[in-house]
Amino acid sequence: MHLPAAFDEQRHDLAPPELAHERLQVDAAVLAPQPEDLGALLDELGRRELLSLLVEGGGQVHGAFIAAGLADEVALFVAPKLIGAGGVPLLGVDGPTKMADAWRLGAVSTRRLGDDILVVGDVLRSA
Repeated sequence: MHLPAAFDEQRHDLAPPELAHERLQVDAAVLAPQPEDLGALLDELGRRELLSLLVEGGGQVHGAFIAAGLADEVALFVAPKLIGAGGVPLLGVDGPTKMADAWRLGAVSTRRLGDDILVVGDVLRSA
């Protein structure tokens, strides 16, 4: 099994525990938090004919992909919990501040998973 992976400088374990029994070839790239690095990473994956990428991370990672126009689809889990201003933002990057200018999703579907709701949608590009 071949597992392409890109990690920030905090990541040490290369293979997920559930794949520990598999023979893995792991290609690891250390990312700096700059959007131009993300484009270079995707270019390299494309050269290797890897055309689909699941991005796991926090608000800064996800926000960087969306702000740079590098995300095609979003899968967002919404939990029935509320936190205040000290919480972690959904997207930790500068972006639209008004609903009229918000980044939008199209072809949205929802699915309930336990108490959570999965929202999946295509990232719509500005005209």
